[in-house]
Amino acid sequence: MNPELIGTSQVDLYLPTQISLCQGAECSWSVRVLHQLAEGDGEIAEFGIEKGELKRIGGIKCELNGQLISTIVDSAPLLWQSRQGAIFEGETLSKISAFPEFCFSSQSVSVVLDGKIVHIIVGFANTKLYVTATGQKSVLVSPIVTSFIVSGTFLIYTTSAHESVYAPLQEIVQALAKSDEGEQDATTQIASCVAGWEKRRIERGSRIVTAIPSAMNVVLQMPRGNLETIYPRPLALEVIRSNIARLEYGRAFSDCRKHRVDLSML
Repeated sequence: MNPELIGTSQVDLYLPTQISLCQGAECSWSVRVLHQLAEGDGEIAEFGIEKGELKRIGGIKCELNGQLISTIVDSAPLLWQSRQGAIFEGETLSKISAFPEFCFSSQSVSVVLDGKIVHIIVGFANTKLYVTATGQKSVLVSPIVTSFIVSGTFLIYTTSAHESVYAPLQEIVQALAKSDEGEQDATTQIASCVAGWEKRRIERGSRIVTAIPSAMNVVLQMPRGNLETIYPRPLALEVIRSNIARLEYGRAFSDCRKHRVDLSML
């Protein structure tokens, strides 16, 4: 896939600090810019893209030194994180949840569970990986994380124990639902789920660069700087099951042979 220019424009903002690109309905795009106003306050400016140009469609006042949370799904609302880790949503910036600490890397993820779309938020700070959702307490997934990425239906992360872990997002959503009964219940269930998640040994100091669900691979950067591509079994099984569901048995058979998957699943 070749990069495509979707819009260009000169934006007059005093001190921009962060840009977030979001795809909406009917393949429309919007750009959110977190910036400092001349009087010292913070603001989230939102721009729509029309005929290749950016046009401002609104702005929301916020505290300075916060952070936009990356949202890459159509129905995900605007999310903003304060320096204390509190998470706010929508044009009114109403508080919906909070991380125990400020997470420099964070992302909103859409998960389908029992026919409903659930938005969860993943945060990473100081080797700790957290997950939370609207109206629920955050849960610590692992305290020894070095990098993470969301790919397909998996939350993939590497640890200081030199492993890459493949956590099904649906299992995380089910564990978060337990937080309505108390944080300990959700934390205990996550801990029990971790034992059953697929793991793969990696080289010491490896970090995730990107993951390509359709290609069933994860790209890692080694401490020496070189890149290495691995093909984790969970990603391969996800694509094979998808091909079977679409009755594309030829592609499923080819992928099974390539990745040495038992043909009995066909």
